[in-house]
Parts: sequence; structure tokens; C-alpha cells
Amino acid sequence: MRLNSKFYCLKTGRSLREFLDSIDATGEVIPNYRVAVHISPLLRKTDFNLAESMIKAGIEADDATDWQQQMLGHPSESNTNRVTIDALRESMNAPTPSRSATINIAGIDQGRGQYWLWIMSCHFMDADYASKPVEQVLERTIRRVIFGGAVVQSEIPDLLKKYSCEYGLIDNEPERTRASELQRSTCLEMADQRGNISDSYKKSTVNEGGQSYPCWLIRNGKFLRQVLNGFSVKWEDGYPLIRLPHEWSPWLVKLTDISPVKHLTGPSLDPVSGKWVRGKKGIDDLYYAAMFAEAALYLWLTNPSTASSQIILPGSLGIADSGMKRSPQNRPSLPGRGYRPMNIRGRGVGPGRRF
Repeated sequence: MRLNSKFYCLKTGRSLREFLDSIDATGEVIPNYRVAVHISPLLRKTDFNLAESMIKAGIEADDATDWQQQMLGHPSESNTNRVTIDALRESMNAPTPSRSATINIAGIDQGRGQYWLWIMSCHFMDADYASKPVEQVLERTIRRVIFGGAVVQSEIPDLLKKYSCEYGLIDNEPERTRASELQRSTCLEMADQRGNISDSYKKSTVNEGGQSYPCWLIRNGKFLRQVLNGFSVKWEDGYPLIRLPHEWSPWLVKLTDISPVKHLTGPSLDPVSGKWVRGKKGIDDLYYAAMFAEAALYLWLTNPSTASSQIILPGSLGIADSGMKRSPQNRPSLPGRGYRPMNIRGRGVGPGRRF
């Protein structure tokens, strides 16, 4: 420890030096004290000037909160209602679920120049999940992310087949025509985010170029929160329900705009208004792709054509009632079910490159 370092009590603001000087050294019996010292990362001894590089990163960071969390390791009040760095780190270090996956689900957020794809294997940890309320099932389902990142439209069908996806939702905006093409040719269905519907989802249509397309309306606030819960709620092994590839770990200290960590920590829930705030500069596409995947999982669980279908939430609509019922015969014939580890090849890191 450096002799000139200064430490202050988080509660009283009193310095450690003042505290030590105030202790009676006359030999009389005095109470026991417990002192915990948080040593700043800037004080670590390294072969290069770590303090200089960290301070420079702070100056160049777009968001001081990101730098505070990722470089200094201090949580901040503004991150109480958002995914934290610590949660992502735990997610990346989580073990493989003990039960095999039942279905692979996809979610796609449309950007102006590219699509953001999120594919997760859903491990229902209770063998009798089909007989339980859907909200309870969601809290006892481990989602293992097997792909995440930016892709072009032409890659999507092959990726869905490669990762054996059986169902998913795609954002209907801004390119509805392209989204409808994927709805027609793959296991995906179109969805439109709404913040003012009372149901979790409902059947509707959207129009584009004189054409009408079937489309789900989803209450985005509910499913944005479901993503947050996936990182904050832990399974019995002490790790989050959503589990990211360990190969994404290097992104924990990289603050670039393509970092999955920056995307996932971008959105936040305003505790006063109850509304969601977009990530700075709109860097949150991957989070919204995860939101569409969570909505797809909810739809799949409440589909009367499956053994697990239950409508639990007041006012929620079943697919059979809404006219968009799917049957196994109508689903694309994709090979296999469940998670199969994929070889890591080509560009980038993790089972799903793209960063």
C-alpha cells in the first residue's frame, strides 16, 4: 500500500488517517474496529502506465457511467434499473445447464443498415414445465445465447437453419417488405412494438405498399423488462438465467460501439416515469434483439398447439383466439432440436462472431 494514499469513510467522509490517529494508544481497553479499504485500480502496479491509459479511456468515453463501471468497477445509482457489468461477467462465467434445451428461439431487431440477431437455446429446468404458469416457467428457464451480432438479410435463413431455430420474431420496421419475406420463408413472424396495449401481445396487421401483412403487436416494456430480469434473476447455481458465451469476455473492457457489452448495458428503466430510455446514440440494438427473442419465447409458451400452452396473465390472448395459430406441420422443417455446441471459426469471438 502506498503511504500517501488517502482513504475516506463512505458514510462519514472521515479519512483513514484521522480515524487511526483518533484511536487511544495509551494501552487502555478499547473497542474492536473493522476497517475495509477499497484500493483504486489506478494504484495497481503494472509494467505500463495503467493509470494514464485508464484516465485517457475515461476522457474519451461517451458515457462516464460506462467508464465508471467497466474501468473502475464501481456500480452507480443510474444502473440500478439496467443490466450491469457484473451481471454480464457472471453470465459469461456461467456453467452449461444440467438439462438439455427444448427449443432454440430467435429475435431480430432491424437497423438502418443491418440486422441484429439473437439466438438462444431455452433450457426448461422443470420436467413438468408444461403444467405450470407461464410466468413461473420463465423464471425457471435458462437461456443460453448461442449467437448474437449484426448480420445482413441474406445470412439470416442459413443462420436460423445452422442453429436449428424453430421460432422467432423479427422487428417489422423499418423494412416491412423484407421482414415479410423472412416471415414467409423462415420460422420468423413479424412483430411491432407498442407501449400502450393492455395485453402482452395481440394479433394485428400492418400495411406496406398497398399490401397487408399479419403482425404481432407486443407490449415492449414487458419484454424489455424480461431481458433485464434474465440477467438479474439467478438460477439455483447462483448464475443469471441468461448466459452469454464465455468468448465475449474481452468485450467487458472494450468500449467500442460494436461491443455487445455496450449494447446490453445501454437501455435503462426510468424508476420515476416507468418508461424505458434508449442507449446513448442508439447503441442498444442487441438488447432489442434479445427483447424480440423473449417475446417469441412468451408466444411459444402460450401457443395452444404446444403442450405447454397456458394463458396466465389477465387480458393476454392465446394464438388460437387471435387467428395466428401455428402448428408443427406449418413450421419450417429445421434439423434437430436443442443446443449443439458450434465450432468457433472465422471472424470475431464466440459462437456468434459479429462484433
